[in-house]
Amino acid sequence: MRFIPSVARRNVLAAAALLLATAASAQTWPSKPIRILVGFAPGGATDLIARAVANRLSRDLGQTVLVENRAGAGGTLAADVVAKAPGDGYTMLLGDPSSITINPSMMKLPYDPVRDLAAVAQVVSMPMVLVASHKLGVKNVRELVAQQSGKLIHFGTPGTGTIQHLVMADFARASGVQFTHAPYRGGAPLVTDVVGGHIPLGMLTVPTILPMMQAGTLVPLGTMGKTRTALLPEVPTFAESGFPQFTQEIWQGFFVPASTPRPLVDAIARALHKAVQTPEVEKKMGELGASVVTSNPPEFQAMVIDEIVSWARIIKQLGLDRP
Repeated sequence: MRFIPSVARRNVLAAAALLLATAASAQTWPSKPIRILVGFAPGGATDLIARAVANRLSRDLGQTVLVENRAGAGGTLAADVVAKAPGDGYTMLLGDPSSITINPSMMKLPYDPVRDLAAVAQVVSMPMVLVASHKLGVKNVRELVAQQSGKLIHFGTPGTGTIQHLVMADFARASGVQFTHAPYRGGAPLVTDVVGGHIPLGMLTVPTILPMMQAGTLVPLGTMGKTRTALLPEVPTFAESGFPQFTQEIWQGFFVPASTPRPLVDAIARALHKAVQTPEVEKKMGELGASVVTSNPPEFQAMVIDEIVSWARIIKQLGLDRP
């Protein structure tokens, strides 16, 4: 029989005990309330999606699932809280490209999205829409470019480093319009200012602007996506307006601290998949203009890494990379 030194034997036993404890924690999760952090203000698209998923998870898991808003810095405040939280499955982030794949190239972050966060599952994809105040007097993207080419005009987004910020910076380069960026602490306060005429333009997601669209208090100029969104069928895409390169949609997905054991990450992913694929949640997402998309942890992590590289290249081309 092979002799195993006592130190090595203790290490083997410790590793085995850890594996058993990890498996047990995944089987017993959850045993207390869970919180989902959102990096934007209440009422915006990320917040609405988080609350729809949280409500279903609460029913499926038999535990309270709370949504906590930590708005600011393009979603990075919330991401930092989750990156530094215990990896026990009770603190999650509903993240988007801004806090995960864009901001690493634009600002010095207190966390590393790959090293400090574990990707669990993408849950939705949704189109963006450029909206205008009625005071601006334009009805679509073509009219905006014709009227404002060579002029200076302000536009708002849910924050610096958000995907909305980047696509508008790129659109400025492509259209010849001189846009000045006004960052907000989320989509909801931006919508209020566009409706009130305090800022002429806002790049937002469809879920954020739907109530105002239904009330007719703002003007949708164009949507980004390969096809028109079913909720705004009369609104042309940027591609139809002469800018075929602008077909970017926004994903939303869940992350946990990187220290979370893999069996527990898989258990959380299964719970999320079950929740978002229920008819109730799928219907709610459809009402918000979002499409349900599910992915397993390795697939989602690979997508995140690829996007970090591709956004870094675009950000450098736009001259927005941090020194």
